[in-house]
Amino acid sequence: MKPKTFLLIVLASIFLAALLGYLWHRIPTNKIAQDNSCLQNNEVAFHESIDGVDSVIIRRKDGGDETRRFVLPTSTLLVSEMKQCEFSVITANNFNANYFESGRVENYYLLSEGSLDRWRYSYDEKKEKMFSTWFQTFNATSWLMTSSGFL
Repeated sequence: MKPKTFLLIVLASIFLAALLGYLWHRIPTNKIAQDNSCLQNNEVAFHESIDGVDSVIIRRKDGGDETRRFVLPTSTLLVSEMKQCEFSVITANNFNANYFESGRVENYYLLSEGSLDRWRYSYDEKKEKMFSTWFQTFNATSWLMTSSGFL
């Protein structure tokens, strides 16, 4: 690969990561929130990943009893921004990832023809797609972002 081509791919990847980070913080926060979709004052939500199955668990703050649970899609890459009425989920296909020992994603990148979607979920399992992106190359891959960066 020529140095100019490689530099162009790197610069395009940086631009795309910056654009996604900018869009991530511009999306309004309560578009799907409804009274029955929010956590109660005595509840707290957790993300759990066991054997490749990602779930959201709602428990009581006082006794820790689980009140409800639902499973996220198998393509879940990251769960973040767990707020009172909603949380964000990043799903992807055709990607490679590096993981910390805890199972948390350290960084990832899309392969040719890979896609990345950001969803906003409420705690009654309603979801809304916030944005999608895809990456297509001919013989190269591109790093998009890391969980310690924009997400």
